[in-house]
Amino acid sequence: MRELITGKQAYIVPGKPNDFDVQLSMTLRLPLLCGEPGKTNVFSTKSGAKRIFQIADVPVPIGAYDLYSFDEFVEVLTKLIAHHLYINTWIFKIDDEFGGRGHASLNVESVKTVMELRKKKVEMTESIIRKLEEVIRKVLPKKAKIAQPSLYRNWDSYMAQFSKVGGVIEAAPLCPQAQVSSPSISFIIEPDGNVDILGSYDKFAATDYVNAGCFFPQKSVPAMNLKTLCHSVGSTMYEKGVMGHV
Repeated sequence: MRELITGKQAYIVPGKPNDFDVQLSMTLRLPLLCGEPGKTNVFSTKSGAKRIFQIADVPVPIGAYDLYSFDEFVEVLTKLIAHHLYINTWIFKIDDEFGGRGHASLNVESVKTVMELRKKKVEMTESIIRKLEEVIRKVLPKKAKIAQPSLYRNWDSYMAQFSKVGGVIEAAPLCPQAQVSSPSISFIIEPDGNVDILGSYDKFAATDYVNAGCFFPQKSVPAMNLKTLCHSVGSTMYEKGVMGHV
């Protein structure tokens, strides 16, 4: 590597930065195109992204983030269901997974109690929510659908990992899954804070909530809208000490 870079301008582009990247940078005396790994990794999770979006005023689905225990998960999920009975499906995502590997979901249309509450249009009280929580706690192991059962063979193993690293809950769109677009964008935050778009694409799924591939370029959202969102998110990340490829 030293021979390849001798006499040339070079820098290191890491994936998810860690201490080994820092050691390599010091050994080769090359700069890293990223912020401080500790700060960068705080915002590289699902929950971290939610925090960035919130600060940048980017619209996000109804949900919750930074959840780290089963009891907290059930309590929060129950309240979300109770106060948003019209939502049919809730999606769960493990913070540090990617490509749909850490996704699971619950379709509440299969939960009799929720359907009864929806039909009766009752006013939610603490008593009703507590009873609903007991139901949700019981049905989750049976009715929650794990996107990658080859990785997490049952609900207990999935929730063990979710609780270990944290995760998020979010409402699925009300329209059929086949009608949901999933545009993504790649951009770079330069060391001086300038944000440049590198490309965009539409992801498509082979099974529910599992990415199978991409169409390039994306066509589901006007380019100007993506550009505005990109610069808003990029500027917010730069303020938090994050730079490099996103």
